[in-house]
Amino acid sequence: AVYYTADMDEVFDESDKVTDLESNNLFVVPVTFKLLSTANRAMDEDVKFALEKHIPVLPLMMENGLDTIYSRPDKFGELQYLSPFSSDVTEVSFDEKLKKYLESVLVSDEMAKRVRAAFDAYIFLSYRKKDRKYANQLMRIIHNKPECRDIAIWYDEFLTPGESFRENIDKILADSKLFTLLVTPNLLEDHNFVMDNEYPAAIKSGIGILPAEMEKTDHVSLAEKYANLPEISNPYDDEAFRSRLVDALSSLAIKSNDDDPEHNFLIGLAYLDGIDVEVNRERALELITKAADAELPEAMEKLFNMYHNGISVQLNYNTATEWAQKLYDYYAKNYGDTDVNSLRYLNELSNCYSEAGQYRKALEMCEKLYHTRHEILGEKHPHTVLSLSNLAGHYYRSGDLRKAIDLGKKAYQMRSKLFGEDNPDTIMSLNNLAVFYYGIGDYQKSLETSEKAYTLNCMTLGEEHPSTLTLLSNLAHSYSEIGNHDKSIELGNKAYELRCKTFGEEHPVTIMTLNNLSVYNYNIGNFSSAIELGEKVYKLRETILGEEHPDTLMTASSLSSYYSAAKDYQKAFEYAHKSYTLRVKTLGEEHPDTLDALHNLAAYYFNTSDAAKAMELTEKEYSINRRIRGESHPNTLDSLRNLALTASYCADIDVVRMIYEQAFNTQMQYMPNDHKAVAELATGFALTCHKQKDHKKAAELFHISYLLRLELAGAKDPAVLSALENAAVSYGLIGEYDKSVPFYEQLYTLHYELYGEHSKKTLSVLNRLASDCFDLKDYQKAAQYYEKLYNSPSQALADANLSDLSALGNAALSYKKCKDFGKACEIYEKLYELRFAISGADDANTLKVLSEYAWVLADNNEHTKSAEMYIRLYEARLRIYGKEDARTAVPLHNAAYSLVELGRFDEAIELYGKSYEIRVNALGENDANTITSLIRLGDTHRKADNISQAVECYEKAYKARLETLGADHEDTIAVKKLLDEIK
Repeated sequence: AVYYTADMDEVFDESDKVTDLESNNLFVVPVTFKLLSTANRAMDEDVKFALEKHIPVLPLMMENGLDTIYSRPDKFGELQYLSPFSSDVTEVSFDEKLKKYLESVLVSDEMAKRVRAAFDAYIFLSYRKKDRKYANQLMRIIHNKPECRDIAIWYDEFLTPGESFRENIDKILADSKLFTLLVTPNLLEDHNFVMDNEYPAAIKSGIGILPAEMEKTDHVSLAEKYANLPEISNPYDDEAFRSRLVDALSSLAIKSNDDDPEHNFLIGLAYLDGIDVEVNRERALELITKAADAELPEAMEKLFNMYHNGISVQLNYNTATEWAQKLYDYYAKNYGDTDVNSLRYLNELSNCYSEAGQYRKALEMCEKLYHTRHEILGEKHPHTVLSLSNLAGHYYRSGDLRKAIDLGKKAYQMRSKLFGEDNPDTIMSLNNLAVFYYGIGDYQKSLETSEKAYTLNCMTLGEEHPSTLTLLSNLAHSYSEIGNHDKSIELGNKAYELRCKTFGEEHPVTIMTLNNLSVYNYNIGNFSSAIELGEKVYKLRETILGEEHPDTLMTASSLSSYYSAAKDYQKAFEYAHKSYTLRVKTLGEEHPDTLDALHNLAAYYFNTSDAAKAMELTEKEYSINRRIRGESHPNTLDSLRNLALTASYCADIDVVRMIYEQAFNTQMQYMPNDHKAVAELATGFALTCHKQKDHKKAAELFHISYLLRLELAGAKDPAVLSALENAAVSYGLIGEYDKSVPFYEQLYTLHYELYGEHSKKTLSVLNRLASDCFDLKDYQKAAQYYEKLYNSPSQALADANLSDLSALGNAALSYKKCKDFGKACEIYEKLYELRFAISGADDANTLKVLSEYAWVLADNNEHTKSAEMYIRLYEARLRIYGKEDARTAVPLHNAAYSLVELGRFDEAIELYGKSYEIRVNALGENDANTITSLIRLGDTHRKADNISQAVECYEKAYKARLETLGADHEDTIAVKKLLDEIK
């Protein structure tokens, strides 16, 4: 029977409130915004009572957009709802879900007969309607006596709807073993039903009568009005009342029943659902659990359903999983693991693990189920194919997308062969495949599959069928996701027109489609159309749902974004402010939706460059989130990240770092697996450290950001490339070239592939790579990379703010460092010619290259050419500085060295002599460089066997060293040794 209050404003009889509510087996609640947002008896009393007493509650979602409010702890929390209006083709139908749920909650007629047959006996309870509150109380008193646990109590509340009590009274009394009279002063009122009908019938039947005084009553008056009334008992006197009951029922209780699992189960069901006893869910759970522990299958199944659906107990997927496992083990042990019930509970076990988020365990069970069904039913059996399809879904949820696609393809092909392409299950498999393809980023394949599913649904059910329109809307959304906005708008328009035709312009689904169209236009920058459509959505929702409905306020938030993008900041502010203030009014300042609106308002100020105001609002959002949700909640972490980002635009750098450090450490403590959030925080934190010149910390954070972004998006994503570059730069700045070089090498390879060999980005990275290789002292690699640079087109180098000459010079130096003097000479010669042609013979850069070229020629044993280059350098310096400048002496000195190596001593002596004279004049006789020239002159005389001249040079050098360095200095001693040797 269905009980409801026709007029919710009528006064509720508080005296019977608990009795009335507790007698219901199920509370069905149509969920609307009004129910959730306004004070009402249904929510504040009825539902609250049912949840507290663990009476099953079935919420039916009658409007869209209410999930956030619905799931609040003070509303329905985690309780699942059914939606009569869902048109999702991938879902089990509403009718099937409702049927399955009702079967698990309500007791069938057949089961009710079994329950009634399990009672040891029946007591008839007679009472006045005014005393209903005492009826339940007295039943509990009776059933609290262990001897009376299995005794049923009949009273008119338990009559089958439609039956007449007057017609059945004789039969009921005949089947009862005791007539219990509930005594209160109300029994004394003249012409009441108990006095006129029930009591006389009991006397006539000869049944035992036990008066129970629940409220003090005049015994004399009772005796006058109720002839032959036995002694009145006091139910509150526990021992005395128990004695009277035991005497009356001693021959009825069957003790052996207490250990019979089936008996305990049936009596447990009686107390669970109030079948001829009062509802006592604690006792029911105890008895059913006792039967289940004794491995009674239907008791175990009942407990599984109770915990799985939250029926009369707190919903608990973990406990449900335990009972599903026990049921599977029971059937597998007793009937084999291929028994139909074994397979049934293996499937339930897989579903339970999935609902509890244990996807790997769910996958394991589903695989076992599929292989067993494959073995005993064959590959083509519908149950086997269903398991295959489910297995694909489990692989998808566990993250193995490739495997999901392989199995999804197979399931689709099998269903196509078995049922045909146009079968709803086949189309569902196709739609699932589209989801899998989207998951791995194969958007083109996902679109092709979605389009095929849509086309087949059109052919099968017609283009105006709700499920077809859902697929069309999903297809439009898919095109939007991959950036094909023109196509998404085309399909979105079609979906909107068809839904207008099918459901009408004011249907919530039609309005949602119109809302999607506004988003698609916004995505392509068509802000005027987005605003026009958004305003239409807002007005419809405001009219139909009201200004304060969540969907209306959500549209206000969207319009704020549209107007902001169109640079109409005044209008953007109006909608953002309206959304926030109305949510504060209807939901309170601390409601999640209100905090979302506060977040959007802060974003508005941030986007309009009022970072200080944005930071003020974000601080408020973070503070509230932290207080009501806790530090570890995702929304709290999100607001803390936003606070750090906003602070970086308006706060002191030390404050910014402090907030970023707090945000990063908190994120790592509570949600380190949210890789996107960690990567974003690591980047912001690193940039702040970089500004503070803390390059070591910056490098560490950029490295973390790179690794996480790489895992999320793949190597070629722009954010990944940016993180990789930042890490390389930071490692280079702290001199950790062994880390910067591998990063630059990866970056160069990726830029080469993405942008081409001679792009600005590629060449810039190549230059830094070569530079860090040089600093790492890997001169061979540095030389090769620099050579690549100077072989690039001049214009490309110029675009990258590089030059041919710098690349040539660095390449030559690198070859010199790795002692590839031949290659170095080749490049220096080319570089000298270019410098000479561009800047002239006497340009400082030209002369610098000439000096390096001459030096490398000597290193490469090309002493003739080296001497020529040094003489050319000498002549240029002579022109620039004159013969009195010490700089003019250097190339002469170096040229003389090459001539000595060639054995041309006379020419070398001449050049060393000139070098010595210039240095004497410019630096004085006792200058270290002057003395060096004198010693080299002496060495060359010695090699030419000009012994006396050599001795003269060494003596002069020795005297100068004595005067400047002293006799004990190693340089003085070295000259003295030369002098002694030659003497």
